[in-house]
Amino acid sequence: MTEPAHFTQINAAKLTPQAIDTFLRALPESDYINQQYDAVSELSKPTRITVLLSTERSGSTFASEWLYQRSGIVMHEYFQPFDYLPITATRWAASDGNRVHIDTYLRQLSNNRCSPQGHLAVNIHGSHLPLWRLALTQWQDVPIHYVHLRRQNTIAQAISLEIASQSGAWSSDFAAQQTEPEYRFEALVDRCNRLFLERLKLEGFCQSQQITPQQVWFETMVSAPDEVLMDAFGVAESELRAPQPNRLKRQRSPLNAQWEQRFLNDLEQLDTTRLGSVFNQPHISEQLTLWQRGLRKLRRIVK
Repeated sequence: MTEPAHFTQINAAKLTPQAIDTFLRALPESDYINQQYDAVSELSKPTRITVLLSTERSGSTFASEWLYQRSGIVMHEYFQPFDYLPITATRWAASDGNRVHIDTYLRQLSNNRCSPQGHLAVNIHGSHLPLWRLALTQWQDVPIHYVHLRRQNTIAQAISLEIASQSGAWSSDFAAQQTEPEYRFEALVDRCNRLFLERLKLEGFCQSQQITPQQVWFETMVSAPDEVLMDAFGVAESELRAPQPNRLKRQRSPLNAQWEQRFLNDLEQLDTTRLGSVFNQPHISEQLTLWQRGLRKLRRIVK
């Protein structure tokens, strides 16, 4: 008898009841990964899929919130191997405690998270791509629309990521730590570099699959969410729910602006050739060149 295929990238330690309970207790009740957002559709496969390709702090939480509030579709990081996939795989009986079976997981994902019309929305980061590639082997006959969400100001994105990482406030639903985040120039340089590398992963995937994703800019999305996201996710006006008060609060604060100005000042004052040790990957020499050209180019580092 052939053994069911499984996700080999999942660490068995993430599938223990203790690990899952620890992570669930750290999440706000409103997080869309929680069981209250499961809605049995009796579907074994989506009829269509929208994939949001994104990096951390690029606006995917904003897009997920809009999608649920305005259409009822629950988008999440269903192929994030560290916490979210182990949580759902265990709850949906797709895990035997050591491994996650691909067929069962995909069937239960479709059953619990598709809209009544069979629309599934998935948020994919670069680190999720190995698992997503496996899912694609099972969904070859399902129409998939890819949307690439990006931010024009990478420095602001890196600052947002660093502050969230230090404070633990990944959205306004999370309780922030009492200690104020500490500014470190080198940490922000590293964040910019990592965001660039994550973008390279997403672009490399698209090239390998011969995909031309729809481009959505964060700045445009937040200024006209209905127009931009209806188009991106293929939501018809007749499908829209009535607008709801914004549950999530915008997190940009005076601290973000202060850090951005300080970072730009530090960049101008430092010998940028010293940043070469941070960009030590040989395939991103172009990235280092952009940094060395100075402030204006840096603002458009991932354009």
